[in-house]
Amino acid sequence: MTSLTGIATGLSPMTGPDLLRELLPVCETELERHMKMAKDWYPHDYVPWDGGFNFATLGGDDWDPTQSALSDASRAALVGLLLTEDNLPSYHRMIAEHVNLDDAWGVWLGRWTAEEMRHSTVIRDYLVVTRGVDPVQLDIARTRNAMTVFNPLSRDRGLPEHSEGMLLAITYMAFHELASRVSQRNAAQAGTDPLVRRLLHRVACDETLHMLFYRNIIDSALDLAPDATMAAIYGIVSTFLMPGAVGGPGSSPALGYIAALIVEGGVYDLRRHRSDVVVPLLRKWRVFERDGFGPIGQMYRDRLARFLADLTRRVEEFDHSRAARPTVLGARHPA
Repeated sequence: MTSLTGIATGLSPMTGPDLLRELLPVCETELERHMKMAKDWYPHDYVPWDGGFNFATLGGDDWDPTQSALSDASRAALVGLLLTEDNLPSYHRMIAEHVNLDDAWGVWLGRWTAEEMRHSTVIRDYLVVTRGVDPVQLDIARTRNAMTVFNPLSRDRGLPEHSEGMLLAITYMAFHELASRVSQRNAAQAGTDPLVRRLLHRVACDETLHMLFYRNIIDSALDLAPDATMAAIYGIVSTFLMPGAVGGPGSSPALGYIAALIVEGGVYDLRRHRSDVVVPLLRKWRVFERDGFGPIGQMYRDRLARFLADLTRRVEEFDHSRAARPTVLGARHPA
């Protein structure tokens, strides 16, 4: 039995720290590319402050549903995206546990964390200032979500034993960042408020660059430790969940309602997950075209192929049943 912090015997001569050192030049190159391409921006520039007013504690009025100009679908998309961004401490911890904080890995982690913090700040400020949602219920959801300690690398998720913790973490982040980008761009297109579209497009640009960093690290890892990396890819693809997903960690009736609206609004659903997230990353990594896998790597590639065939079947079933499902738009939000 192999722990998630060490590559299984026979898969690669490298230990986790060895692989981390081998990937350091790639990390340095990707960090340099990121710093050249990243554009600094500031959340306060994306919030209509002149439209806000005090709540009751400061002599104003507390939130009322009639104050929200957002559609149910837009509100659900923004809250869902915000709760995902609020899990930043979990993501930071997941990566920090597996990298050296004293070299380029640590610089990247700090820069990435600082950029990600802008996302929750700008979405929350927009929602509170425009009174798009009840700020009390929003904070209750944030607290509940944080207390679940979302951990996509937990052993009880059925992840393969033949992989390394750092590879699992970075692979998860590649899929997570692309899924976030897809959700943000679709939410922006579905919204009617030009300010919402503007801020979500800005956030999505960040997620694109973040995804490129993690994607390119895994691309190099496939050359250095193909079997262990293939095990990580299969493990993440076959168990992937965003925070708050129905039935997943942090799931609750309220989050389930939000997730249902996100699916119904076309922001993120099973078809988009397959076609816009899973397939593009696997194609970029040339998972099914590569040579050099040993018996273990080939085993996980075969398992991945079977999982993708099943995913395609489930997407077709999802499409066929979609029209028959009752709408949740306009339904009462769970307490």
